[in-house]
Amino acid sequence: MKQIERTIPPMNIADAGRLLDEAKQIFDSQGIVFFLRQGTCLGAVRDQALIPWDDDLDIGSIIGLHDFSEDDIAPAVEAFRANGCYVEVIPDGLYTSVKIMKYRIRIDWQCYRVVKGTIAHYPGVPFPVSLFTKLQEVTFNGGSYAVPSPPEDYLIFKYGPDWVTPKQAGYEKDVLDNMPAGIVPGRASKLKQFLAVHFSPSGTARLLV
Repeated sequence: MKQIERTIPPMNIADAGRLLDEAKQIFDSQGIVFFLRQGTCLGAVRDQALIPWDDDLDIGSIIGLHDFSEDDIAPAVEAFRANGCYVEVIPDGLYTSVKIMKYRIRIDWQCYRVVKGTIAHYPGVPFPVSLFTKLQEVTFNGGSYAVPSPPEDYLIFKYGPDWVTPKQAGYEKDVLDNMPAGIVPGRASKLKQFLAVHFSPSGTARLLV
């Protein structure tokens, strides 16, 4: 892999922190448990801050865990819209994806379904649900936020053992190198499609996150 290009500009960190705080207030008022995931979790655990070159906020909830159900999604969506957010809901077999936009910042709220003891983390990798059954609190963004537990295990699973090293470019290779060789429950063809679309024969990668 000779070159990796990021195609989405970095977030304004102040606006991102503001939106994340607003999201937390909405979820808390709705009694919805959510956790930080992917780059947002990485920044919170490693740096106690959002990653300056990250391009969105990643959070998740799991249907059937922490008293969260599919019926909780619609009221939360309406609460975000009442708060001035643009919200798009995209149903999928393995999760319902909720895209939330405000201040030119995007939140990706994934509402996961458990399949064979796993949830499908982007780009379709099965993560053991045991990482999410008992969440851990971290101090971050002026508050207390839940992350997978143990967070180090989650980050190794996602980014590999070198997750502690900041990488403005090149982390995508770590993600793909860390993908298991087995079939993703319910999503084998989608995973193949992801690899075919985002990694060209020339060796140039373009990963949309």
